[in-house]
Amino acid sequence: MADCSILPLESSYKFLENILKIANPKLQHETSSKLDFLIEIMGKWPENVPFQNIDQLCLIKREQRMPTVSEIINSQLQGRGGVCFNHAIFVYLLLKSLNYDAYITISSVLSRGDHTVCIANNVQDKGDSYLVEVGTCWPCFAPIPLHRLPTDLSTAKVYKNSFFVYTYVKEGNLVVRYHRKNSMENTNPILSDGWWKNASTDLQPVEIEYIYSKEADIGKTCAAPSGFHAHILIAVLYPQKKCMVLKCNVLAWDENGQKIRKTLKDKCEVVEAIRRLCPMIDEATANEAIEFAEENTILNAALEL
Repeated sequence: MADCSILPLESSYKFLENILKIANPKLQHETSSKLDFLIEIMGKWPENVPFQNIDQLCLIKREQRMPTVSEIINSQLQGRGGVCFNHAIFVYLLLKSLNYDAYITISSVLSRGDHTVCIANNVQDKGDSYLVEVGTCWPCFAPIPLHRLPTDLSTAKVYKNSFFVYTYVKEGNLVVRYHRKNSMENTNPILSDGWWKNASTDLQPVEIEYIYSKEADIGKTCAAPSGFHAHILIAVLYPQKKCMVLKCNVLAWDENGQKIRKTLKDKCEVVEAIRRLCPMIDEATANEAIEFAEENTILNAALEL
C-alpha cells in the first residue's frame, strides 16, 4: 500500500493556500467541521486546478506510462492538475494527511474501470459517505452525500454547475451519475426523462497499487497509444465557477449561462488556449503535446462540445 505520509501536513496546507487560494487553511482545518472544510476544498478545486491531458500526452509520447505517485504529488503541488487519477490520487493523499477517512475506488465512463474517484467516510457523522469527484471535465463543486442517495431518478437532487446539469442515484452496488440532455456532449442514449448515463462508480475500496496494475483499465485508457487520452487533447478550468474547455481545436466557455464555441485557426491559438487554462504548463510542453496530437490526427477533429 502507498504510504499516505508521503504528503506531509505542511505540504497540504501550502497546496490549500497557494493553489486553492484558501485563506489560513491551518486555522480553518482546526476550527471548521470536517464537512465544511471538505466543501471549501471541493468548491475551490475546479477554479484553480485544471483537468488536462497535456502532460499525459507528452508522457505517452515519450514513455507510454502513467506518472508515478511522487510525480503526481510534485505536479499537483504546482497546481498542474492532470487526468482523473492525478486528481483522485492527490486528493486522497491530501485528505488522509488532513485526517479524513478516505479511500480510492474505480468508476466506469467510456469502458469498465477507466476512471478513478475518491470517497470520504465518517465525515460529519459515523457511517456517512461522500463522493469527492474532482478529477473530471465535469467536477462536483461539493461532496455528494452517498448515504442519502435515492434509487429513483425522479426524486434525485439535481446539481447545476456552469452550463451542465447532473444528478446521482444508487443502482444496486453502484453509484450512477446522469447528465441532462443538451447540457454537454452526449454520445450515450437517453435513458430516462432527458437524462443519460455518464458514469458508474463501484463503492469497493482499492489500493493505489491496483490503479497501476495490469488488472485495471486505467493504464490502458491513460497511458497506452491506443487509449482514450492518446486520441484527444483537452484542458478544462472553471474560473469564477464558469466552465472553459479546450477540446482538440475547439474552445468553449460559459458566457452568462450560454455555451459559446470558437474553432481555433492554428497551432499558435491552441498553445495560447492551453497556456490560458494551464498557465503552469510552459510553451515547449504545450507544443510537444500538440505535435503528438497532430501525429495522431486528432488536433483538427473539431469535436462538438
